[in-house]
Amino acid sequence: MNNRYVFCSLEGDVDLVAILSDILQIDIDGDAPDISRNDLEMWDSISHLRFIMELENIFGISIADEEAIELSSLSQSEKLLLSHGIHKAQGME
Repeated sequence: MNNRYVFCSLEGDVDLVAILSDILQIDIDGDAPDISRNDLEMWDSISHLRFIMELENIFGISIADEEAIELSSLSQSEKLLLSHGIHKAQGME
């Protein structure tokens, strides 16, 4: 589990890499420094919507259209969650 992308939710610790891997149905190297839509051909508009809806569901947030458009990488997802007051899992900062 990549420490960088693990956040707290009501369901426990959640790894953004695992969420994206499930949606895209591929194995993603959790040790990669960042993963963007440009890196993964299968991260298309439908997968992107699924990722956004999953983040909203898991973390109980509402992602504005403007934020969704900007959300093109895991590092941007990290910034978005932090801006919504979602905390990284303990020891994962």
